[in-house]
Amino acid sequence: MASGSLIAPNKTRDVLDHTRFTDSTKALRGLPPSYVPGLHLDPLADSQLPNNGTLMWNKNVEESNVSQFTCSSVNTPDENGDGAEKPVSSAKFRYIKFARFVIASVFIAVAIVVMAAVTIMYQKAPGPGSKAEDYSKEFQCFLSSDNTTTTHWKLRFNTAIVISCNYSENIGQIISNSSLLLEFNPNIYRLQAHHSPEINQTLQSEMISTGRWIIRSSPNIEIRGAPVNCGDEGQLVITLQTPTRSYKHQVDVQIESELSSVRMEVGQSAVDEQFEIRCSSTSGCTPASINLIGTLGNTTFPLYGMNFTCITTYNGDDGWSVGCTGSIPESVVSSIDEITCRPVLQNQTEADEAEVKISKEVLVCNDSLNCSFDCSGDNQDKYYSNPKFCNIFHRCVDERLYTAPCGKGAYFSTQTCVCSNIDDVIKEIGCDKDGMRLNVENVKTLCTYSTGS
Repeated sequence: MASGSLIAPNKTRDVLDHTRFTDSTKALRGLPPSYVPGLHLDPLADSQLPNNGTLMWNKNVEESNVSQFTCSSVNTPDENGDGAEKPVSSAKFRYIKFARFVIASVFIAVAIVVMAAVTIMYQKAPGPGSKAEDYSKEFQCFLSSDNTTTTHWKLRFNTAIVISCNYSENIGQIISNSSLLLEFNPNIYRLQAHHSPEINQTLQSEMISTGRWIIRSSPNIEIRGAPVNCGDEGQLVITLQTPTRSYKHQVDVQIESELSSVRMEVGQSAVDEQFEIRCSSTSGCTPASINLIGTLGNTTFPLYGMNFTCITTYNGDDGWSVGCTGSIPESVVSSIDEITCRPVLQNQTEADEAEVKISKEVLVCNDSLNCSFDCSGDNQDKYYSNPKFCNIFHRCVDERLYTAPCGKGAYFSTQTCVCSNIDDVIKEIGCDKDGMRLNVENVKTLCTYSTGS
């Protein structure tokens, strides 16, 4: 069969890719046939199969196809298998060129920014051998240690704030021509952008009074304010403006929340067989409630169901105060060893130091001679010492006997009828170091002239 003629399908051609056939229609129209690189190596192409089905190479066809292939057009088969001449578009090359231009521009811009930043840093940096001036030592302010705690350097609640500012000899020569500004930024208003100064005074006089502050300018600057409360926590920004330059220093003001020892008193009544209990304490700027706890042996447990209620209040003198009241049946008191009022604190060591206890032995007595206290009308608001324990005293109020312990480090004195230092009471030969009464013959003493501790 002549080259380029059609042959009947056979088993081999059933699996041929129809895109490998030369488009004879285009050849008749004068168009170049599709050129597929490597087609002459395909043993199954029609143009390469002779009549007997053996592989042959047609030099004329190959040379014709090669001569008709150009770089500007490529004939690729379409979805229907027909070859189609698709010229390569120049839009793609324009896109690539534009992308290269954009990337190059970005790199150049980044390089310019980096060079500018390095130049600025170099200009600001001190030259070789030069040293930046430090004015921090010429003017320094700090809180006076008289009214601060030794552990945290905080102001004690309700004590006067005193700030001392030291200045250099050079500043001292021009201090009378200088001005002092003080701005207070309280913590509770920290989000506020600007605060007007509380002090804006020239230091022509050695003593100046303005608002809540008194200023003394020689031999150093002392700024004394009113007693602080919880709203005075914040930052004091102090600025000294001299004729040559200004100096600024900041002082942080923090208030120490010192918890007082819990005070307890238990009222005894033979009528209703109830013990009325009262516990109270102050805690500065941190409110702290009180729990009622019972002890039996080595076990401690909350005393629930005693109608124990606490009310927390705040005032400028004491800060936060808590007062708790409740009633305990005599049957409960008789079944435990101790009653404890314990503050609710995260620091358990502070809670241990502030808690107060009273034993069942003090409240429930079987000895009528030692435990009978006369709270008739003549003995109202008077005090008894306890016949056995030095840290316990008794008080008659509204014909009812109240029992209370002294604070830590104190015993009840039978001479002064108040809670006094332990060493002072021991010197009275009234108690031993273990807190037991020595004068057992005089089992109880009624103070007739004092209103107590």
